[in-house]
Amino acid sequence: MTEPPRPPDPPHPGEPPDPDEISYVQDNQQCIDVHIEGDGQCTPTILKIFWRACQVHVDIIPGVPIAPPGLENLLQVNGLSVKETRNSIFQSHCTYDLFDTNGHFVYHAAEQRECCGPQIDCRVTNAQGYNVLNLLVPSECCTCDTKLQVSTSSGELLGYIIKKWTSFTLSFDILDPLRRVCFKVKGPGWGEGFMSDLHYKVLSTDKATQIGVITRVWRGFSSKENYTINFPMDLHVPMKAMLMACTLFIKLLIEERRRQEQSRAANRH
Repeated sequence: MTEPPRPPDPPHPGEPPDPDEISYVQDNQQCIDVHIEGDGQCTPTILKIFWRACQVHVDIIPGVPIAPPGLENLLQVNGLSVKETRNSIFQSHCTYDLFDTNGHFVYHAAEQRECCGPQIDCRVTNAQGYNVLNLLVPSECCTCDTKLQVSTSSGELLGYIIKKWTSFTLSFDILDPLRRVCFKVKGPGWGEGFMSDLHYKVLSTDKATQIGVITRVWRGFSSKENYTINFPMDLHVPMKAMLMACTLFIKLLIEERRRQEQSRAANRH
């Protein structure tokens, strides 16, 4: 059996790149571009990138956006729309289709439900059906401040989303893998959004700057809810994915509350 080609060794800082390395990266790393500075020198930044079964070291200019596998569709978008889908009235789990700003289908999200399983378990797949993102709240998380864990299909942790109640307002903290707060999402106040769109503002950590917005679109008294997400085009892809996860988290929390209310009502009869 022929062994797969070994990735070339990374060049030392200050040395020009080996042409074989560039061709290897182009052949095996579908969403990574190797950028060479004007003087023909490689930058000293070396990132370790795990793809499939091999480890590849590539030199890239700092600041070039890197997309986790399967999330490349988020590179060139500044928003998404989330549409709830139901195949029948007997469907017991939530499913959603996600579209980019041009109306192209990009992702599908499906809730996983099982007896004694996690409180929230949602899998996001791309248009080809491959899992790209996982949202998980373990069953033991039953406090007021529920924490959602967001990871890629390979298990890479993107961060956490913590649900909080402040002054009768549902809010969220979006954390990176090191549990540092990156954004705060402030929900609508008491009485807001009645028979109109409902806005969740995405704010900087000091709440002084609005970064984006998550909107529940008013569709009358339809049982299906649609959401839109708006964020800067140059926002890092993992943070775009976290805002996408936050939107699904909001919807899943609402659905979970509905189930609990229906269960209590059934127990009273």
